[in-house]
Amino acid sequence: MTTEVEKLLDGNFVRRGHRPSIDETYVATPPNATAKFSPWANMKPYETLNKSNTGAYLQFVVIGIAVAFPTYAFFSATNYFKKDVLHTTTNDIGLEIAYLSSRLLGNVISLLFLRTCNFSRKLFGGFIMLAVCLILLPIIDQFYLCGDACNGIHSVLVYIILLTAGIANAIVRSNAYALASYSFPPAFTQGLMLGSGIGSITMAIFRMLVKLAGHDSRNASYCYFGISAGLLVLAVLVYFCVSRQSTYRHYSSLSAMHALHEIEDVSVRHRFQCCRFLSDAMATLKQPQIFNHCLLLFLMTTQDYMIIPTVFILARDFIGGGWTFLVMYLVYGIADTIGRGPLAITVPCSTRFAWVSFLIRFAIVAGITMCIPPNHLSQPGLEWILFLLIILLGISTGYINTSIISYAPTCVSQVYRETTGYLCIMSLFAGMSAGIILSVLVEKIIQFA
Repeated sequence: MTTEVEKLLDGNFVRRGHRPSIDETYVATPPNATAKFSPWANMKPYETLNKSNTGAYLQFVVIGIAVAFPTYAFFSATNYFKKDVLHTTTNDIGLEIAYLSSRLLGNVISLLFLRTCNFSRKLFGGFIMLAVCLILLPIIDQFYLCGDACNGIHSVLVYIILLTAGIANAIVRSNAYALASYSFPPAFTQGLMLGSGIGSITMAIFRMLVKLAGHDSRNASYCYFGISAGLLVLAVLVYFCVSRQSTYRHYSSLSAMHALHEIEDVSVRHRFQCCRFLSDAMATLKQPQIFNHCLLLFLMTTQDYMIIPTVFILARDFIGGGWTFLVMYLVYGIADTIGRGPLAITVPCSTRFAWVSFLIRFAIVAGITMCIPPNHLSQPGLEWILFLLIILLGISTGYINTSIISYAPTCVSQVYRETTGYLCIMSLFAGMSAGIILSVLVEKIIQFA
């Protein structure tokens, strides 16, 4: 009878997308009970790339673009949702909180309840569910033709689709990063983060083109949803190709063999698997380095999201016609991508540098608030100060977050690297939610200062 160990080492089993991990049949030792850390821990990301895996790395960049783009599409369509669908004020953050909360829920579902599924099923299922939601939104939107009689059911259906899309987006994104954390060198996680930054730039450019074309918010949102659905289909094709390459099979098999050396006991499946995975998560967080990394990711993201929305809402439109917001969005996206790409792949930052930068960024945030009317740095001729501060904030965010999320999994033994990937993404999602909530407080403080 084929044993579980033989299954893990069976190349055909790995090729079908099986994720060799402790999730299905193993009880592993605590992460600090072994000294088997990643050989990539002391290598820069570019040093883990070579001719044989560069193609797979670029494909991970494409997947990173696709998994992040729907989120940018939803946030870009915020005005459409609030004014044309939900009929709320633009300052109401209920929609953003609902979507971000659903992403946190999706991450918890991936961490505790979907771990026994292999990565291929989770990614394909998440891609399909998210694409269906994006296609359904314009279809459901046709209820507005019915007039006031359909407003109630229209709003409810849109909320349901948004919440479902948030859960699907979290499942796709968290599992993509968990896969990269578990099986691949840090460069592949950095590739996913770089793809997310490129997606931000792409969305900014699309928004400018849509504005030039003169589309209203409804038709513009349809464009965003259609592009996102197309990218998800592309991501499915790319992942289908990646999972059948020798590079994918090599790293998956290598991770399986490392994990087998760290298994203490082979046991039957736990009756309550979510309790087993929750225990794994708590054991991983007890590692000082992992807790440190997750806390940094949470605080950095919170710091970012509490000021950027405020700037985009309250900053003086010195260009006119709403173009200042779009230009700032593009500038921030470019700066963030520079941090995620050239800087993070060549010189990843240390944890000490990240903490010092986090404290220094409070001065940058304070400077940005001084550039918002009626403060004196918002006067004509001083716009360059605001753009300079946004560039510094974007570069530091992309650089530090990418460095942390790429190297956090190398601090624990093989069987806990997947859990570390889930925890890092959960920290990012939690930071986004906390930042959006704090942005309301920051906006009030600026307005009444």
